Amino acid sequence: MKINQQRRTRSITTILLIALVSSSGCDSTSEPTEVSEGTTPSPTLASSGQTSADGSTSTPEPDAASGTASPPTGGEASTPAIEIPSSESSKTSPSMSSEAFREAALEGRTAEVKRGLESGINIEAVQPGREHTALHMAAFNGHTETVLFLINKGANVDCRDFEGKTPLIHACTGPYAETVEALIKAGADVNAKGSTEGFTPLMMAAGLDQLKIVQILLANKAEKETFDDDNDKAIDHARRAGHKDIVDVLK
Repeated sequence: MKINQQRRTRSITTILLIALVSSSGCDSTSEPTEVSEGTTPSPTLASSGQTSADGSTSTPEPDAASGTASPPTGGEASTPAIEIPSSESSKTSPSMSSEAFREAALEGRTAEVKRGLESGINIEAVQPGREHTALHMAAFNGHTETVLFLINKGANVDCRDFEGKTPLIHACTGPYAETVEALIKAGADVNAKGSTEGFTPLMMAAGLDQLKIVQILLANKAEKETFDDDNDKAIDHARRAGHKDIVDVLK
């Protein structure tokens, strides 16, 4: 009902206006603009409005947050006040943190590792305090696909963590023959020694009952007679842990 009343009032006003002009005896030949029923007269545009190419005028609306005027919408896009050089706009920031990048490697999510590198993650970014890289993480869990991807993208195959351990040393802690072979083929040092205990890949495999890994390492010229910081050899680790099959291979 309120809408109908407003529309009726505007119609009566229009009729009275026309009658007033007629009775005044005005000699103007121009006819009054007819206001159709239900049409709201256009408000007067502010002088600060902008005129577009088609002659229409638009008034910038203040931005709710800053109170400043926002660019008018519609029509041709206006040129920004500051142009970003193409060299700047082409730069991208990493889409994930280096921690998330290493976690993806640890879990063998190669596609996520790839996206991280494409967004600008440093392939050698290390875990604070422990210095593990993504390659350490992938090797530790035997994710060969991720290991090969990282190596192909330039990861240091013999990078060292806070204990001086290489990805190969970590890979030798589990039954990850394929990963061990991939690292060796990529040039990993089979006789690398950790810096805190002096463990080699062979010592790690021997002490953790990884017979297949021991055989692969020996086939790739791993040294059986190397001593760790406690003057123990790989066979001593196997004997102490009760791994007779490995002891026999290392004799």
